[in-house]
Amino acid sequence: FSNAGATNFGDGIKCFQYLEAIDLSGCEIGPEGIESLSDVLRRAQMLRTINLSNNIFGDAGAIKLAESIKYLHHLEAIDLSDCKIGLEGIESLSDALKFAEML
Repeated sequence: FSNAGATNFGDGIKCFQYLEAIDLSGCEIGPEGIESLSDVLRRAQMLRTINLSNNIFGDAGAIKLAESIKYLHHLEAIDLSDCKIGLEGIESLSDALKFAEML
């Protein structure tokens, strides 16, 4: 799947604003892929579950993802385990998750 796959996937689901769950675990998505995906996730305001575990996007991807999470008010669960996220990424995600009213 990787970065190119995440970018293509992002382009393909732009019309799915009612998407409720996404599972892209173990797809080797790096920061560039998360950036493309984050732009789409921002528009998927009905999204309830995100699983991006076992990817390689690290702090840069987590910070970009955090920008989109602020718009996901219906988010109930998110799995970002084993994504090489450090303190900077965790802080950004923590701030963003405050906007997720269902968590």
